[in-house]
Amino acid sequence: MRLRLDEPRAANWPTGVVLAPFRPADAPEALRVLIDAYHDGYAGAFEGGDDWYARVSRDDEWDPALVLLARDVETQRIVGVCHGWTSAFLKDVCVARVARGQGLGEALVLSLAESYRQRGFSAMDLKVLPGNAPARGLYAKMGFQEA
Repeated sequence: MRLRLDEPRAANWPTGVVLAPFRPADAPEALRVLIDAYHDGYAGAFEGGDDWYARVSRDDEWDPALVLLARDVETQRIVGVCHGWTSAFLKDVCVARVARGQGLGEALVLSLAESYRQRGFSAMDLKVLPGNAPARGLYAKMGFQEA
C-alpha cells in the first residue's frame, strides 16, 4: 500500500501519550510491545525474535530516528512502536493491547510519514496481510492506496 506525502498532516496524540525518540535502552520494552501486538493473530507471528534490536540495527536501512515510540506520560511505559526503513517503507506499527482505540496507530504512522516527507520522499509504502482487517481499515482511513 502507498500513502502520498504531498502535504503535511498533523498527528493527533491522545491525552497522556507523547511521541518519544528511540534509544537503545528502549529496545527490550519496545520488543515486548511488538510481540504483544502480534499476538492478536491478524499480522501473523512476529518475526523479529528475541534478538530483534541486534538484527534490525545492523540492517543497511536502519536509522534509529525512524523508530518512533508512543510513551504514556504518567507511567513512562512504551505503549506503541512504529519502525520505518530509510527507503520510506513502514516496517512495523504496533500498539499495546491496553492502549488500543485511542488513535495511537494513526498518530505514529503520521509522525513517521512526516519524517519521510521532511527527508524529501513523495510517498510511504507498506505491506499488510490480506486478512489483517484492523490494519487495512486504519490504512484506508488514512488514505493509503493499493500499490
